[in-house]
Amino acid sequence: MPPQLTTQPVFQKAKKQTVDVGTTLSDLMNSALRHFLAERSLREEAPFVMPVFGRGGKGHQTPAELAKLLDEGR
Repeated sequence: MPPQLTTQPVFQKAKKQTVDVGTTLSDLMNSALRHFLAERSLREEAPFVMPVFGRGGKGHQTPAELAKLLDEGR
């Protein structure tokens, strides 16, 4: 059985901070989440690369070509 949330040190520290700042736990968590997400969006992430195997082709089909492939069962 996991420990009660109220006995965990992080929760206790957060509760103390809410009293010190004069805010609610909900507001404190919302602020922390906003800060975390803002920092995350500032970090530069590597561009996504889709691995491709086999021979290269033209790469893109038109909607009509896709519909034809689906009709043919491919």
